Amino acid sequence: MVLEGRIEGSTYIPTWLDATTVEAFAKLRGQDGTQPIVFLNACKAGRAGYKLTGIGGFAQAFLRAGAGAFVGTLWSVGDEPAFTFGKTFYDALLSGQSVPHATTLAREAAREAGDATWLAYVVYAHPHARLSHWRRQRR
Repeated sequence: MVLEGRIEGSTYIPTWLDATTVEAFAKLRGQDGTQPIVFLNACKAGRAGYKLTGIGGFAQAFLRAGAGAFVGTLWSVGDEPAFTFGKTFYDALLSGQSVPHATTLAREAAREAGDATWLAYVVYAHPHARLSHWRRQRR
């Protein structure tokens, strides 16, 4: 995934983020045990990749680095379903829903956006995961 880039002379040099970089440098678990949600609402970010020793990819890399959940897509996603899925997913989590229930609500809402790409979303998380730290801090 290209994060940014720079121009050197007349040449564009991209800066990449890949699963290998995440595995090497990411430390996501907080000192208090909190674990972030990593949501890559980008085309094909949820696909598994192959490594010399087995299956890899962003999901595995971020979860091993301490993410509490990973959300990505298996293929290209239309703009409207991408926006709708993300907004509905986060709204549901912020209202206290579990990750699986938030995912179901988000898929249903994205499906109503009228584009079959809503099927592309994959979510890796504990089946009872909920937001908790954020709510405690905001009270």
